[in-house]
Amino acid sequence: MNELVTAESALLEQKQEAEEAKTKVQELEEHLTTERTRVQELQGQLSIQKNNFMTALEESSGAHNTLVEENARQQSKLKKLNSALNHSEEERTSALLRSEQLEKSLSESRDQLQHSRATAESALHSRATAESALLHSEEERTSALLRCEELEMLLNESRDQLHHSRATAESALLQQKQAADEAKTKLEEHLTTERTRVQELQEELSIQKNNFMTALEKSSRAYNTLVEEHAHQQRKLEELNSALNHSEEERTSALLRCEQLEKSRNESQDQLHNSQAIMETLQEELDKKKKKKRRRWFKWWH
Repeated sequence: MNELVTAESALLEQKQEAEEAKTKVQELEEHLTTERTRVQELQGQLSIQKNNFMTALEESSGAHNTLVEENARQQSKLKKLNSALNHSEEERTSALLRSEQLEKSLSESRDQLQHSRATAESALHSRATAESALLHSEEERTSALLRCEELEMLLNESRDQLHHSRATAESALLQQKQAADEAKTKLEEHLTTERTRVQELQEELSIQKNNFMTALEKSSRAYNTLVEEHAHQQRKLEELNSALNHSEEERTSALLRCEQLEKSRNESQDQLHNSQAIMETLQEELDKKKKKKRRRWFKWWH
């Protein structure tokens, strides 16, 4: 009987211990389910932050590509503008050459005029000698008069030729001067239009630069928010690790979850580093483009 009583009492104790163990197991399962839900919530928040960062990164890369394409179009426009300016410069040089040729022809006509003046003076001198010879004899006077008439005819012809050559030279010079003035006015108008086009291109480039800077600021803000969210998630993970250190089974399961979260955190850190490198490369490209633009503008202006 005593043995039966002790066995029953032992059975009751074993039942109580089993019930206590069941209650502990149920409590542990409930705690594990709550922790799993917290981990799922954290993973969902991390995925949302990752998607937001990727969209911001895609927007910044798209803005960069559009800026590169717009820069290429602006470069082609500037090349066309330089070719047009070179063409106008060639027209200006040709007009200058034509004016130089006209000046040369004018100087030649002046030389001809001086030569005709010299011939006329020599004719007058010969006329004076003939008149002096007329005092000596009548025959010499008659011959001298004939020679004087011939010399006067030659003088009149040379004067007519001189006036004609002067008139033609002056008219040609006037025409060439008018053509040079017209070419100069056209060149000035073309240069003013091209300067206005250059100013418009500079304004478009400044607008594109502002758009790119706004996109870069958006991406940097998204990066900062992701870093802050990452720090917040790190604090939550630390709290979760402190809460999971109560039991050995909870510790092992929490370690597995922590390893998974650490892996996801490392992936997010890699993504953050990659995005930071991309933003640095974008900033370097923007600085290089600014320097190239300043150099081209300085070369074009001088």
